[in-house]
Amino acid sequence: MEKELLRPASAAARYDMSRRTLTRLLHSDPSFPRPIHKSRRMVLFRRAELDAYFSANRAPAANGDLNV
Repeated sequence: MEKELLRPASAAARYDMSRRTLTRLLHSDPSFPRPIHKSRRMVLFRRAELDAYFSANRAPAANGDLNV
């Protein structure tokens, strides 16, 4: 069973992006899931919320073509 809460590094790895990109999304997209602040330095994300966000916002490109 997967963990329900992910640290930023684990979340970034799960969705194949850098931690910096994850942080940019957090600050630039108001629909991005809000993190849980367990302490001043410990931030966690709910896996289910991230899964829902990325499944809704990442449509796979047809035949591997990038829509640029």
